[in-house]
Amino acid sequence: MLASAVRRVAPVILSKNAEETREILSVMLERSPSVGVVQTPDQKLKSEVDTICKRRVKDEEKNLSWWLDQSDPYSLFRADDRSRMPGHEDVIQRVQSVIRKNFGASYSVTTFGSVRYGAASAKSDMDLMIFDPKRIGGFAPSKKRLPRIYHVKSLAGTLKHAGFASVEAVPASVPIVKFRDPKSGIRCDLNVNHQPGYWNSIMIGRYATLSPHLPRLMLAIKRWSRPIGLNNPSPSKRLAITFSSYAFALMTIGFLQHRGLLPNLQENLGEDIRDRYFWNLKPEFHCDMRFKWHVPFIPANREVSTPSLFNDWFHFWANFEPDKQMVDICQGGIVPREGGENRPLCVKDPFIRVRNVTMNISREVFERLQEECQDASAELRKRSAEGGYVIM
Repeated sequence: MLASAVRRVAPVILSKNAEETREILSVMLERSPSVGVVQTPDQKLKSEVDTICKRRVKDEEKNLSWWLDQSDPYSLFRADDRSRMPGHEDVIQRVQSVIRKNFGASYSVTTFGSVRYGAASAKSDMDLMIFDPKRIGGFAPSKKRLPRIYHVKSLAGTLKHAGFASVEAVPASVPIVKFRDPKSGIRCDLNVNHQPGYWNSIMIGRYATLSPHLPRLMLAIKRWSRPIGLNNPSPSKRLAITFSSYAFALMTIGFLQHRGLLPNLQENLGEDIRDRYFWNLKPEFHCDMRFKWHVPFIPANREVSTPSLFNDWFHFWANFEPDKQMVDICQGGIVPREGGENRPLCVKDPFIRVRNVTMNISREVFERLQEECQDASAELRKRSAEGGYVIM
């Protein structure tokens, strides 16, 4: 009976990705009134589930096949390909070993940013954070003294002595140590216990599980923007500051929320922030790092393709009106521009509410983004007309 029920809903859930399909069928198995709570499906049903999942993945790969040529600036990696991550994991373990040996066994090292939420390639730069279990809530104003690990010059010296290359201490509002791993060539930025970036990455990762389009779009946007100089938030002195990968991630989430393809994980959280707040060090203020893990949500369009959304992303930002609109995923995506913000573009940080993550983007840079988006949209439509894929 249960197997026949699965067959009846199979055409409906084929529009979802493989992970979602498995989750739906798993819930059906656990909640089916005819069989009670079932821990594992029988072999026949498991075979049907696998067939459904494999068929969906095969269809998706066929639809994106023209993008998989890595020499093409419009190419797109599969964001769920874990085979590229061992190099990053190896770096994390070796850095953690050095930290624990020199500063204490209680510290741990983790990653955040694109490597954390699945929009990175094998050689992508990596953001790292040293987690301090004694300061889970951050840096309360009443406790000013910090241990030696927080001194970036001392931390930089330790990493250099351990054999890491191109080590540089950067004292800033969030102090970091830049270095390169000589074994893998991966470049890293390491901070100590600045948790908002970590929890941001966890939330973005959660959004990525709710829409398989998100990590693929973020990686495609990075591959498109970096060669043309639009993904460089820390350029040399003679070049203009352009967009960070984090800014593009928020812009993409906001775009998908606007299209009804992602929910708002920070809606109706209430006023009590004691469960997850963080004291920022410089300047001193609370960060509200709460978000919901589970929300009832049905995408507005389950049939839309990633290539179609890639083109829509370009079209959307080519026509975006920054004087009237801003990005705020905490408020549901694209919202009316607030008064008092005089920067050319406003993309609000979902946790640090006083921060505009595009505050250093000039009007000239944003206008260049719009021009490049217009050109990219035209290129994708040209390829569609030549039979590359169908824009829905």
